[in-house]
Amino acid sequence: ADFLAVCVKARRNICVCGGPGAGTGTLLSALAAAIDHEERIVLVEQVARLKLPQPHVVTLEPRPMRGGPSATNMRELVANAVRMRPNRVVVHEVNGGEALELSMAMAGRQDGTLFSSYASTARDCLDRLETMIRMAGLDVQAKVVREQIAASVNVVVTLTRFADGTSRVTQIAEVTGVEVDLVTAQDIFNFKRERQDDDGHVQGRFQATGMQPRFYDELQRRGDHVDVGIFREP
Repeated sequence: ADFLAVCVKARRNICVCGGPGAGTGTLLSALAAAIDHEERIVLVEQVARLKLPQPHVVTLEPRPMRGGPSATNMRELVANAVRMRPNRVVVHEVNGGEALELSMAMAGRQDGTLFSSYASTARDCLDRLETMIRMAGLDVQAKVVREQIAASVNVVVTLTRFADGTSRVTQIAEVTGVEVDLVTAQDIFNFKRERQDDDGHVQGRFQATGMQPRFYDELQRRGDHVDVGIFREP
């Protein structure tokens, strides 16, 4: 939790992913709540559900495509959100061509962006982002798309809904670049499932992988106080 709060304040671009019912909206809302109250936020949602505590929040929601000049979709809303000169953009449920506009904005220094998507792991999430961007009709090489993803997304947080009905963060990974034909990432934290108690509840613990995020060096150079001890393996 401390690490995620630092990521928000350090204006990292964060993707929250998980399956349906895993709680991506709940975690996205919690992360967005850590944004400074002086910042202007534009929130784009498929269906307006998130309630942010900041006073400067503009919420955009698609209008059904029934024809007429007022019809809008997620892709148009994301593109317009960037033009509204926000300090932060928050997008809940990126599921299609809007991934192109969002990745272009993040790569173009719309930093501190938070968004969610459906995927079961960080690897699946990065692959799905590539697929969605290509669905937008971008006629470029796959290598260029992967480089744009690596330049735009910094951290991927994965949620998992277990059989007992609980949802947990099971993986936090930092995107590190592109190698051959893959966007690469390194795990920072994982949830280790250990057992199931007599009531059927999943028991486990969160643990660091021993890898320190690359952007922590930048934070230390500029004098920010950060606790690197949280990344030591138990």
